[in-house]
Amino acid sequence: MFNFHLYTLSLHLVQCSAHSKCLNAITTSRNAMLEEGTGWGGSGCPRGKGVQGRRTEASQGFSDHQAPPSYEFYFFAPLLLLRPLPPLHLLLFLVCPLSPSLPSFLCPLSSQGKMLRCKFQRLEIALLLAMGLGALLFLLQVDQRELIHHIPPGEKLGSLPDSSPPTVLSPPPAPCHANTSVVNASGFAELPIHIKNFLLYKHCRSFQPLRDAPGKCGGPGASDEVFLLLAIKSSPANYERRELIRKTWGQERTIHGLSIRRLFLVGTAANVLEARKLNRLLAMEALQYGDILQWDFHDSFFNLTLKQVLFLEWQVAHCPEAHFLFNGDDDVFAHTDNMVVYLQGLLPDKHLFVGHLISHVGPIRLKYSKYYVPRLVSPENLYPPYCGGGGMLMSRFTVRAIRRASLSIEFFPIDDVYLGMCLQREGLQPASHMGIRTGGVQVPSTQLGSFDPCYYRELLLVHRFVPYEMLLMWQALHEPGLVCGKRTLKYQRV
Repeated sequence: MFNFHLYTLSLHLVQCSAHSKCLNAITTSRNAMLEEGTGWGGSGCPRGKGVQGRRTEASQGFSDHQAPPSYEFYFFAPLLLLRPLPPLHLLLFLVCPLSPSLPSFLCPLSSQGKMLRCKFQRLEIALLLAMGLGALLFLLQVDQRELIHHIPPGEKLGSLPDSSPPTVLSPPPAPCHANTSVVNASGFAELPIHIKNFLLYKHCRSFQPLRDAPGKCGGPGASDEVFLLLAIKSSPANYERRELIRKTWGQERTIHGLSIRRLFLVGTAANVLEARKLNRLLAMEALQYGDILQWDFHDSFFNLTLKQVLFLEWQVAHCPEAHFLFNGDDDVFAHTDNMVVYLQGLLPDKHLFVGHLISHVGPIRLKYSKYYVPRLVSPENLYPPYCGGGGMLMSRFTVRAIRRASLSIEFFPIDDVYLGMCLQREGLQPASHMGIRTGGVQVPSTQLGSFDPCYYRELLLVHRFVPYEMLLMWQALHEPGLVCGKRTLKYQRV
């Protein structure tokens, strides 16, 4: 409120003439400021009143530091003292008849007094205009300087504050510069921009973590207690999907005495303004659920391989002994109860990598395709066998093998193919599992709908589901009276 009255006073000063109404407006603004508190913003002001009280409340939205001293007092004290009393010419008008010895040029009713009064009025108006303009400029500069003073390190002007608890992170990695030598390669200029960016920066592997969950598995030494770790790839804006997963198949719980833990793997939005909002949202999620792993790179399709490798580095540091890993997207329906039952009879220190097996395929050379891979990226015509990236299960033995191979294999833009390359380097093979349907469920007749819990009751994973379908299917599968009969699909272990 104090600043409001200052601005009001400044505007009055700019607009003023010698009118008594104008002078009364100035006096009203001055009196309103004096009534705001018991002092000018020093220790005499009660909290929430006066200059210092207003600053303290405002500063709590930006920083816990003490608010700076008041600049307005030192600037406006002389200005506000200009009119604590009636105008000087009014005083002389009252005194002149009582003091005959007073010089005539000082008396307002004399001709000399009138001329002098007119000059004083013009001088006073010019002075008030100059001080009013100066006051406005001063307030604008001071408010901006104070706002910047209150913004925490690392935040930009206009960004939302981050109220998440401080996380002790490793020092930021050295900046990774573009590999400009690739610009001279034949055909580079004709490539789409996202492929150009991939080629320029595919050597960059170290990115600053923005959200961490170091205690997710109880620490490296206690991570053997985690039976199934869910590593779910998510985009920053997919809040609704993450919320529905938390309430359905991604619930952290214990099944047959075996624990399930959940993590979402996220980058940042490419648009700076969107990234500010979404990073604030992810900070709130991390504070509430503790299940966000976020790094400072643009979250895009061609950066999914980077996301996979960064997660593998996180896991070896914080959750190395988890028995099994589910790696999948946030638009799948994963029947995690069935996954635990399936994995319960397997050994975590033996090779396991199962999903929807894809083999005997190669790069797509059509520019309009999402999966377009030019020869400049890969001259090979055949991919190694791999499992579709919608969802796959692997043992900790295989997770370690993939991480080991990733250290010596340069990035490939399609993440599930890259995992197949790592397996091939280690002499391991992916396998098919009939319960993982990344292509959806095929029903026996077009007269039957595929959204029937009986088709999903014994499956492990189906791709693709919208959020509300996840909730409906999860609740339907857990209905105690569900009866399916012959329509139940069986899966087999590999």
